[in-house]
Parts: sequence; structure tokens; C-alpha cells
Amino acid sequence: MKLFTRTKIGNMTLKNRIIMCPMGNKTDPDGGVQERNIDYFEERAKGGCAAIFTGAFMCTEEFETRGCNVLYNFSHVDRLNLLVDKVHAHDCKLVVQLTAGLGRMGYTDPTRPPYSASDTETFYFKGVYCKPFTVEQIRYMVKAMGNSAMLAKRAGADAVELHCYGGYLIDQFQTALWNHRTDEYGGSLENRMRFTMEIIKEVQKTCGPDFPIIVKFCVTHDMGDAPGYHDMAEGLEMAKMYEAAGVAALHVDVGCYDAWYKAITTCYNKEGHQLFAARAVKKAVSIPVITQGKLFDPVKAEAVLEDGDADIVGLGHQMLTDPYWPQKVKEGRVPSGRAGSRGRRPCWPPATAAACFWRRPTASAPWTSAPYPRESTGIRCRWRPPWPCGPSWTSWRTMPCRSGCGWSAIRSRRRRSTAGPGTSGTRRARTSGCKERRSGTFPAPAFVTLRFFCHSF
Repeated sequence: MKLFTRTKIGNMTLKNRIIMCPMGNKTDPDGGVQERNIDYFEERAKGGCAAIFTGAFMCTEEFETRGCNVLYNFSHVDRLNLLVDKVHAHDCKLVVQLTAGLGRMGYTDPTRPPYSASDTETFYFKGVYCKPFTVEQIRYMVKAMGNSAMLAKRAGADAVELHCYGGYLIDQFQTALWNHRTDEYGGSLENRMRFTMEIIKEVQKTCGPDFPIIVKFCVTHDMGDAPGYHDMAEGLEMAKMYEAAGVAALHVDVGCYDAWYKAITTCYNKEGHQLFAARAVKKAVSIPVITQGKLFDPVKAEAVLEDGDADIVGLGHQMLTDPYWPQKVKEGRVPSGRAGSRGRRPCWPPATAAACFWRRPTASAPWTSAPYPRESTGIRCRWRPPWPCGPSWTSWRTMPCRSGCGWSAIRSRRRRSTAGPGTSGTRRARTSGCKERRSGTFPAPAFVTLRFFCHSF
């Protein structure tokens, strides 16, 4: 399969053509990489993907509060270096995504408007307008992005990806709807792209010309005839400008916050719903193109590469539900049309769903149907059965079905005192409760409910 042939992004060699797309994570209190996230990424590296693209790392907290990881001083480097080493141990590359910030989508309140490219209206509060960056602040941001890229390289990262999509800050500079500036950073497409081009030059300066820079950008916001958004013609011009600037690869995206269901895949999107954008970019440039958007069917993912629509396939939600998807596909264990969390076969009747609850992975046999395994993708499993297990344990739990149906079960138990008539009231249920319940010491909880719903991933 072409999915498992080697390819290159700049001077970075990938063992296959499957990458894990960037998705956000929680952080340590200072914005560094959490130990849990290191375990999480390592498990995906074990699964066989060629490269992991991290969620966004902010280059500074000067202009907005932190909403993701940060990378602007050497105290953040040691934990990122540990992540790099863990991922490299499984012949997987690590690409660090860098962002200038959220801009008009920033986490704020009506009394403290965020910074943006110009005085555009904030996304969350109508009638509240952003503070435009001054030229000096823009140049400070460019330097900060170069510094973060240098720190990522010092930590051992194989490449960086610039966060230029989805209507976030860099995309706000690039988009006429949100950029009303009249100086050298506004007006024509060349001026609106100036901020991004200066960042690329700064990264090349701090990391060297051979260090791969990948750009994830929106070739179109796909907003129809609405004025001011990127359309396909403008997006293809941007792709050519990126190639001319020395970018090693383009990660093609679609949509923005104003049509978020087009940017973040839902259960209603068709498989390969972003392929039209990658196909157009692939015809316009000669550098590698990464595509995404419900490409969990191995036959269809293979067809994308065979037809020349893209060079690399990116998976996001599929890697959440099954980190071993690449390994399974290589071994022929993922049939077409029934891959991971996007299948079309719901768990019904409920007895089937209850059985699916226990199809948990083990270290030696990931995603098997062995009964009651106690390990889950490197994290100690604390799950209980969906039937009564402890009389006073109140819990809400959710997990995707491991049979590949895309449904989930939620368990609810009501807290109840176990001191009945004629008792001293001293026998209270403990949270574990399993042993006492099996021995019949305590009554069952007041109710147990199983509810099912389809993931929107």
C-alpha cells in the first residue's frame, strides 16, 4: 500500500504517509507539557503513525491569557524534550505547532477586549471590538515566534507547523473580513500575508534554512458568497506564496469559527469532506500536501494517495479512539467501511453495548475483546461494569465503543445510604464497593441507567 511507503517533508523522512493531526491538550500549571500528555502521545507513536503534530504552543503570553501549551523560555524545553525522546523511541517524528494566539476568539470578557489584526468585532461578545496590534507589537510577535521555533528545535523536534488556519490570529491578519488595517500589514493580499511571511523568515533565521517549516492554512473558509472570507482563488494564491517563501509542506484546512462544523469534523460530514481543497492545492504547488477529514477508511485513504490528491493523510479523531489504527491497517485488521469510531453499525440492543464496554485494550493485544482487561492505552483503567457494582458510588462515565460503532454508553448511579431499618447505620458503602456488593452485604443502588449517543467526532 502506498500508505506505508516512505516520504519526505524537507529533510525529514517519514516511515509512512499517516500523521496524527494537531489537537489541543491540557497543560501543566506553567503551560509546559503534562506527563499524562507525554504518555498519550507515546501511545499514538507506538500505534505506527509516521509523525505526531502537537496541539498549539503559544509563543508569548504578553497579549492574551494562555489557552494551550506555551513555549517561550527554557523551563518549558525539558518536558518537551522528554516527549520528543519518548516519541522518537518508536520511530515516529514530532512536529510542534506554534501559534501567535487566538485573537478575536480569545478567552476574555466584555470589559477586556482581546487583541487582533484590527478593530474587528470579537467572536463571543457582539458589540465589543478588538484592540489592534501596533507595528511594534507585531514585530515583537514575529521575534517571539522565531524564539519558540528555536526552543522547539533545541528540544529535539523534527519540524514546526505554523498555526495559520481556522480564523485564529494569523488567519485574521490574512483575511480581509477581519483585517481593516491601512498600513503595510493590511489592504492587498501581499500586505495581509506580510505578518506570516515575516514569521517564516524569522523561523528560518533562528532554526536554519534546512529546518522544515509546515504551514497549516485555510485554502477557503467555504462561506459561499459571503464577502471578506478566503475563497478558493485567494487560497491558491496563498499556497503559491508559501511555496515561494521556502515552506516544506502545506497542511490544508477548510472553514473557520463562523462555520465550525466545516473545520472540525462531525458525524454529519461525509467521508473525505475536505479533499476538494487538498486536490486543488496539490495541482497548484509542487511541495508535499497533507489532507484530513474523515479518512478513516483505509481503502479510501489509499485512493487519496493513488489518485494524487495529496501526499500524506492526517487523522485526528480516529487517532483518539484507536491509536493503533496504522498498525492494524498494515496487518489487514481494519476492513473497509468499519474503521474505528466512524462505523455505521450502532450498538443495539443494549446488551450488545454492555458487552462492548469491556472491549478494552491490553499492552500485548490492543483493542481486543478479552473480558475485563485492566489496562487502557498506557493508563490504569478504573472502569466499573455498567451494572450495579457499588451501592453508594455516584458516577458519570463515558467511553467510545470498542467494536467500532461510534456510540457511547453513559452510566449513572444515584448515591444512596446503606443503613436500612434495624441497622446501626455504621455500615456505609465505600467507593470501591465491589467486594461488598458481590457478597450481598449491601443493596443495589437506586437505579442504573445506560444511555447511548453517537459521537460527533
